[in-house]
Amino acid sequence: MSLTKASNRIVGITTGTTTIVTFAEGTQCPFGVGDCVTLSGAQSFYNDLLTHQTVISVDTSSGVNGFHQTRCTIGKDTSGISTAFSGENANLKSSLKIAARTDTGNAVLHLQQVQISGQA
Repeated sequence: MSLTKASNRIVGITTGTTTIVTFAEGTQCPFGVGDCVTLSGAQSFYNDLLTHQTVISVDTSSGVNGFHQTRCTIGKDTSGISTAFSGENANLKSSLKIAARTDTGNAVLHLQQVQISGQA
């Protein structure tokens, strides 16, 4: 599996049964459907709820319902949040979860991302 380095500043979050993240005007959504993302730099309850969540759609069309920014929808129910989003330094980053298990209690896990150029 490969992880593409991606992140972008966000300027808004719309809560609901799914969560809509709005990126700064003039920027694009660097994520695709199926990518996992993690929020940082917002209020802690937003950061906690939006940790390693899946992007379910990306809206890049202009002028939809008065919005001119790129948005993506994350498949996380945030309808329980009533506090308005505020996060001048908030951004969404691609994320990857890795798990390992050992029955002996002693193990070492080495991970390395390599850059691949050209075709194999």
